[in-house]
Amino acid sequence: TSIIIVFICIYWIIFNTRIIIILICFVIILMNIIRIDMLNYISNRTFFIGIICEYNPMHLGHKKQIDRIREENPGCGIVCLMSGNFVQRGHPAIIDKALRAQAAIHAGADLVLELPTVYALSSAEGFAAGGVKVLSPICDYLCFGSETGDADALMETARALLSPEFSPAL
Repeated sequence: TSIIIVFICIYWIIFNTRIIIILICFVIILMNIIRIDMLNYISNRTFFIGIICEYNPMHLGHKKQIDRIREENPGCGIVCLMSGNFVQRGHPAIIDKALRAQAAIHAGADLVLELPTVYALSSAEGFAAGGVKVLSPICDYLCFGSETGDADALMETARALLSPEFSPAL
């Protein structure tokens, strides 16, 4: 009887192994189909615009920014680089990162990536520099919102901050 039990166990292992192998093959095939579909979707985009964001929480101003990008740049892909469960300067996010990413997708983003924690926990300058570093190889352009909306004033401020005279004056 012990030999029969051994054979039954071996048969059970072989049979279940086949099922597991079949399931693994099915998952691999399904993942490749999804990957091909995503590649086709991405290849249909002419260029990509990146947004470095927190969406803590996502609000109508963020939705307006994404809508305006779509309106002014038909055919573009929008990539949001978002902080994780901790935002600038180490504050905990008030909404889980997965829900914020889902909100970004529902608002019109094509892809949401997580900003590495080392950048997300930095100062505003470190946050921005890390975001630019991550998005530069992926995106053709970056888009940002501002409280003022005055592009000339923002450019003047940027020039002043980047001038060789600024650092010594600090």
